[in-house]
Amino acid sequence: MGRKSKNVRYLKSKRRTMKGIKGKFRENKKKKTFIREEKPREIRKQKFKKIKVDRSKRIGWLKKMREKAKDWKNNECIFCKIIRNEVHSNIVYEDEYSLVVMDIFPTTIGQTLLIVKKHEDYFFNLDGETYAHTMQTARKIIKATDKTFKPIRTCLLVEGFEVPHAHIKLYPCYEEHFSLKLLENKPTEDELKKQAEKIKTNLTDS
Repeated sequence: MGRKSKNVRYLKSKRRTMKGIKGKFRENKKKKTFIREEKPREIRKQKFKKIKVDRSKRIGWLKKMREKAKDWKNNECIFCKIIRNEVHSNIVYEDEYSLVVMDIFPTTIGQTLLIVKKHEDYFFNLDGETYAHTMQTARKIIKATDKTFKPIRTCLLVEGFEVPHAHIKLYPCYEEHFSLKLLENKPTEDELKKQAEKIKTNLTDS
């Protein structure tokens, strides 16, 4: 009898609780409100807003650069002036087809620019002889850069957006990723000159 009385009490209490829960739900339906447990702010997932990039400005800037390139066919761009020694640069290497100088806006230590002497907007529009010789020069500079600064590897980038004159950027990478952020501590003129001299010495040895 003891066990039955306990079971009866348990069932009665359960029925009461169920009635109470049903009553709450009925009240909520009448009020048309819903009970929701809110998670603490730490547990909630953060919603990241997509950054809207205004590509019209970028496209407009590129169009202006292309228009300037038409005027630069008469060798009036900054790279043509560097080739003619009208603008100062730290020269690393020079031959009949190309000129290699230290980049004054480097993203890494030992960054160089390989400029084709022939004025051409798009690098891959160069004639076969100039193209082949330029890539051979790039290989030579990269090997000298590896000997001088001992990076993990030296990367080669052909883009030509900033200055529409065929050129190659050579980036020594010291970490296993490629970054295009400018150096916070920009090298001084003396530091760039020393870097150029170091690469030159390894060019003569190779």
